[in-house]
Amino acid sequence: METRSSKPKALRPWWGHFDIPVGETRHFRIGPCGLWIERRPRELRITRKQYPDPLDAALIVDSTTEPVPQGDDIDAQRYASAGRTTRITLQPALADRPVVVRTAEPFHVLGDDEAMLYLTTPLWIRMSAGELEKQLFDVPAQRPSDTWFGRNTRDGQLCYAGTTHAKLNLQEVARRPNRAVTQVRIVNQARTPLPLDRISLPAPALSLHAGADHRLWTEPLEVTRELDGMIRGVTIVRLSVAEGSSVPLSGPRDDDPGNLFLRAFKALLS
Repeated sequence: METRSSKPKALRPWWGHFDIPVGETRHFRIGPCGLWIERRPRELRITRKQYPDPLDAALIVDSTTEPVPQGDDIDAQRYASAGRTTRITLQPALADRPVVVRTAEPFHVLGDDEAMLYLTTPLWIRMSAGELEKQLFDVPAQRPSDTWFGRNTRDGQLCYAGTTHAKLNLQEVARRPNRAVTQVRIVNQARTPLPLDRISLPAPALSLHAGADHRLWTEPLEVTRELDGMIRGVTIVRLSVAEGSSVPLSGPRDDDPGNLFLRAFKALLS
């Protein structure tokens, strides 16, 4: 469920290349995840602090004013490097498993009708160093809880869990730097209402794009319930540069999502 949290005045890119000279520190705050990057001679020191509110919308980019925190709840890692480069690259990415989103309230699509939903899912943060972009880590801004999605304990897969209010209007979707928006079109061709209690979003099979307002998006999905009441497939609407100002940021984690779709959508809506 949503709670009150700090909100940025406006979204702006927290991803890209950043130059950190030796002896200096840069601070980034991406929602509930705080990062401090210290460039030392022949090494990088990365300090990460996790804030408790998963819906925290704070955003700080490339700041030099926030001191490196201390304490037992701080994760500090050191990376040795003989190179002299001072460049750091940050990149957003989608989850490495499907994300099962449950509706906060009972939701139905009327028979012979359709609905356009806007769902959000958590982002991962990738960091790399140098011109060759050697990977340092790939971690969630806020790690979701685990859940099992399937008809039984043998037929399904391990996923991440989330909750949604199933917004029908994009203007009602909160802007958060640590979450991506997925537009889901649900077409109910059957005569009876289609109850939605959860939707499995195939995050590893989706790409990530940035809009002109710096909000992050996946490709849209289309789900059709046929006349016999069965759901037999899901379509990913692949985006192209010609479709407005969308800028690609990261590709799918899974280059062959066939098995992923088979498992994730066998019981997509139930």
